[in-house]
Amino acid sequence: GDARALSAARFAILSTTLTGFAYQDPALATAMLKALTDAVGADALAKIATLAAVTAPDRLGDELRIAGVDRQAQTVIVALYSGVVTTPKGPVVFTYDQALAWQAVRWTKPNAECGGMTNYWAKAPQA
Repeated sequence: GDARALSAARFAILSTTLTGFAYQDPALATAMLKALTDAVGADALAKIATLAAVTAPDRLGDELRIAGVDRQAQTVIVALYSGVVTTPKGPVVFTYDQALAWQAVRWTKPNAECGGMTNYWAKAPQA
């Protein structure tokens, strides 16, 4: 493999740094990592991971721009939250119901997933 390719553990750390969450399903995480590596390139992904690991959150956007990988980082963040990787051949859906956006917005859930008793959504969520 490519010496610059991210390990699964480093991908999980990158995901947690960028979104606050990581995919728990190893097969899903591996498939997304491979697709993102193909989509943005191993070098760009490694650069993003390194910058994310060593840069304060409020400086990260600037550092990604300076390094010339802000567009690729945006692709990675969108993919992590949405479960969809935008590849050169178009978008590929890896997951819908496990997309990290559902973890980030705890007050909602994927369509067709039961939330509780009838009208559970009618009241504002408890903080």
